[in-house]
Amino acid sequence: KLGEVPIHKTSSLNKFKFAPVPRFDANVEGLKKAYNQKAHGFQLDGLLFLNKHTHYELGPTPLCLVWKDNKTSRFMVDSSDGKNVSRLQTCTLYVSAEGEVKSLENLTVGVLPKNILQ
Repeated sequence: KLGEVPIHKTSSLNKFKFAPVPRFDANVEGLKKAYNQKAHGFQLDGLLFLNKHTHYELGPTPLCLVWKDNKTSRFMVDSSDGKNVSRLQTCTLYVSAEGEVKSLENLTVGVLPKNILQ
């Protein structure tokens, strides 16, 4: 499908070039290839892991993960321009019925006082 549309060229309607990114199997050999930045021809900004045996719906899912470390990204934090760390960093948390503040990975990062829960 990408070959049918000239998204690989810039124009007045298409300010930036689009290109398919390489994909690798999630095994030792695939991860070694993904970590080899010089082979890609562009600056990495993390690795995206997707479960290819399912359908996705809008919203958080444990079936999709963006991995960033000092080898795969210049910034392990949010950056709108890829050069500067955003002034404000965001994360998504939720509060359980027991008052535990949890990450989307279900890690407890704090507990709210009982008087706040009422």
